Amino acid sequence: MAKLFRKKRFQKGGIDFHTTEYKFVLDKEKFPIKVFEKHSTAATQLVEEFMLFANRVVAQHIKVLTKKYGLRQLLPFLYRVHDEPDGTKIKEVLGMIRAIIKKDINPNNINSHQLNKYLNELEGKPEETTINQLLIRSMAKAEYSHQNIGHYGLGFVDYTHFTSPIRRYPDLVVHRLIKEFSKEKPTEDRLKYLNLFTREVGKNSTQREILAQEAERTSNKIAFLFLSMDKMGEIYEGTVTGVTTWGLYVKLDELYCEGLLRIRDLVDDYYIFDEKNFKLVGKRRKKSYGFGSRIKVRIAKVDFEKRQIDLVYEE
Repeated sequence: MAKLFRKKRFQKGGIDFHTTEYKFVLDKEKFPIKVFEKHSTAATQLVEEFMLFANRVVAQHIKVLTKKYGLRQLLPFLYRVHDEPDGTKIKEVLGMIRAIIKKDINPNNINSHQLNKYLNELEGKPEETTINQLLIRSMAKAEYSHQNIGHYGLGFVDYTHFTSPIRRYPDLVVHRLIKEFSKEKPTEDRLKYLNLFTREVGKNSTQREILAQEAERTSNKIAFLFLSMDKMGEIYEGTVTGVTTWGLYVKLDELYCEGLLRIRDLVDDYYIFDEKNFKLVGKRRKKSYGFGSRIKVRIAKVDFEKRQIDLVYEE
């Protein structure tokens, strides 16, 4: 059943993003000593699909209850929504994908089915993780709202958060609303109050979620800095995850952290940024580095103030 739900979700416009999470092993003093990647498995996908299904059914049930009470407007409710992506941002990412897969892509005529096609073509390639992250960043941010505009990323017309009332306030609100609406038709005064209430809960819950995500990202960055501090001077192989005018961002094997290799530290040649193909190209030897390129580097500095790992090139 889960496989069927998953297949139908992508057929109807859901995007098959592949994300990576990290798990840190801590010592007795709570300092990180090891990190490993957490990947989705058949078991976690099974649970995820039924959670998505439950969330969707609950959001749809509001329409059933609204019809039951003969109301013209939908009952006040809290939805998990995701707007369509920003055109400018997604065009930039599609330009990168075009340079990687060497295929003609029309950025002015893109939909979720085409995005899935490109993501599938990148599967298993060194650039896969980076492109997934870039595409996710180009998307609008999912948020909580009293207005149901659908969920673009999942391809759902109706969607809410229902399955985690013990850890997320929006889910608890959804449980309370469903319970209340299932008992009896709300009065006019109650409907007015709940319309204001769900509007404020949506705003506040979105703001708190953003703060929580920022805290999580920052804590991960700091944990990676602590791990790298003990590895200063050591040489690693890594994959290029970002290309800019000032250098390369490299994700190190084993440590999984990302460091900056400045263009001035690529000492084997004079490198120029090829903006069209998102590469650094050597002027003399024509050697190039782009998304997914493999490179050998040494950890030169760990800067806690800037929250940055500085790398230098190794032949």
